[in-house]
Amino acid sequence: MSETKNSKIPRYAVIFTVAFKLLFLLTNYIQEDAFITWRVAQNLMDYGVIGFNGPVKISASTTHLYVFVSYLFNLIFGKENFIVPLLVFNSVLFTIGSLFLSHLLLKNAWDKAIFIF
Repeated sequence: MSETKNSKIPRYAVIFTVAFKLLFLLTNYIQEDAFITWRVAQNLMDYGVIGFNGPVKISASTTHLYVFVSYLFNLIFGKENFIVPLLVFNSVLFTIGSLFLSHLLLKNAWDKAIFIF
């Protein structure tokens, strides 16, 4: 019985971690690297160029996959509303990835929960 209870601890850690991370959305603070990536995605939409300075064809992003993910969120939610859904997506995806990694690396449920958080 206690093993069943302990096996749910990492799941609770995922829920708690996502909720905790989402609180940071209320600050409306954008990290510098995210701003660069989002501006590159915006320029891809506006000019068809993966660059920071408008139509200038100089690569500005080190995370090209994330530029395209941001581009898709721009298309779906619009220029004014894409940031919050993208950050929620990031938080959920990163936390689930942490859960999978914790199952690969750790045995103890409490260690997994700490790893996830």
